[in-house]
Amino acid sequence: MIRRFATDRRGSIAVEFALVAPFLVSALLGAIEAFGMLQASAKVMAAAYSAADLIAQPSAQTDASMGSIVAAAQDILVPLPNGLGSMTLNAASIGYSASTGSPMTMWTYTTGGGSPVDITQAAGLGSHGDSVIEVTVTYAYTPLVVSFTGPVTFTETALSRPRHAGLITYNGKVTYP
Repeated sequence: MIRRFATDRRGSIAVEFALVAPFLVSALLGAIEAFGMLQASAKVMAAAYSAADLIAQPSAQTDASMGSIVAAAQDILVPLPNGLGSMTLNAASIGYSASTGSPMTMWTYTTGGGSPVDITQAAGLGSHGDSVIEVTVTYAYTPLVVSFTGPVTFTETALSRPRHAGLITYNGKVTYP
């Protein structure tokens, strides 16, 4: 009886599948997470560049128009989950000092509790009378399937020049350096 059991091959495929299946499932879940992270990264980049472009188009911005731009940036992130706290958008108009030519913040807009933008990235991009719009979008991506690392934060900064004016006002005001 033992000899007959040892030479019987009828269940060998099932045993091989049982040994390989966990690795195949792990590879599938890993591919799903990798795609999700790539998608989140690309959408954060698109949101930052689109927001910077939308802010730079008119010669003036208001709280209402900035709220619409934030809503558009959140729409770009769809179908990623983007509830309150998962995305922050920070924008600033950066002018250049007449005496030193160094960048100086003219106005800022922050939503989602983000930190102010880093104006050093705008150094050398303009001169007195010019301005640059800088937008930083941060998104906390939570993996959909398996979370070994917890949320992954993606941050993208975009710079854009105003299209129709040297300086863009915010709520009718601009602080020129």
